[in-house]
Amino acid sequence: MQVAMEKVFEFDSSPDHHPAEAVIITCFDNRIYKVRKAFVKQLGFKHPDVVEVAGGIKAITQGSDAERKFIFEQIRISIALHHARKIVLMPHRDCGAYGGSKNFITQEAEYAFQSEEMEKAAGLLKKEFPGMPVESYLLDFDGAHRA
Repeated sequence: MQVAMEKVFEFDSSPDHHPAEAVIITCFDNRIYKVRKAFVKQLGFKHPDVVEVAGGIKAITQGSDAERKFIFEQIRISIALHHARKIVLMPHRDCGAYGGSKNFITQEAEYAFQSEEMEKAAGLLKKEFPGMPVESYLLDFDGAHRA
């Protein structure tokens, strides 16, 4: 059986496999795409594996067993196939999965909450992936903050 497909986009990308410097867990909110892309570049990552899901790390800290299992499996695959060397958490301010910034009295309160979420997620990840380094950064629309 012959399948005919019309090429609708031309692009030159290497099919070679690469090691991933990290597997990044983040939200799929496109508002943070540009800051995340620039920050990932500043971190020196050329080939990170990126797991984008609604709420990002919320799937780890507050998600169902199935949601947490899905994230953990994505990390396992990144480690197995691309030899990811660390896990990087990148939640963001004003995340709709947490009700957005309007759910917090101040920006400091939101940062404190996100810091707690990152600490909780990092603890769960270190338990699931012993020896794997975990870094945490809160993305904002004007940059990134180390947790």
